[in-house]
Amino acid sequence: MSKGAAEAAAERIAVERPEAVLVAGDISHGDLQDAEAILEILRGSGVEVFFVPGNMDSPKLSSWSKKGITNLHGRCENFKGYTLAGLGGSVNTPFNTPFEMNEQQAKQILEKTIQQCSGGRLLLLSHSPPKGTDVDMTSSGIHAGSTSVRDFVESRRPALVVCGHIHEAQASTP
Repeated sequence: MSKGAAEAAAERIAVERPEAVLVAGDISHGDLQDAEAILEILRGSGVEVFFVPGNMDSPKLSSWSKKGITNLHGRCENFKGYTLAGLGGSVNTPFNTPFEMNEQQAKQILEKTIQQCSGGRLLLLSHSPPKGTDVDMTSSGIHAGSTSVRDFVESRRPALVVCGHIHEAQASTP
């Protein structure tokens, strides 16, 4: 995301006043300071920001948070009657991007994260989409999501899953 796009989004957020902003990663292309600046621009809208880093972000972003900007990678947070859980990065890609892990590591992070959760309806913020769904289909027709995320979604049944990673994929369910 560019700083200009973040500024435009922050202006819209300030007008719409949603309860929170959820950012599903790929905030910058590996530049930690750019990612921090973009998240701060979004927070400047006056709305709480929750995020996970993407596979294109610096792995160092996975341990960064600031007041009003909450990193959910490997964490659970209660927010207005909801429990938000997060998984950043992606499962291994053929591109060797900065923040990748294997399926077993993703599964372990999700299992550890859910143990921290308490009360409220569960929302999952994951950079990797669940494998074999409309949101993990690349433009070349390959399902590039995570089986660990899919298993988590099927077993835990979150009320909402917000994911990124496959930039050209879009889907929603009623």
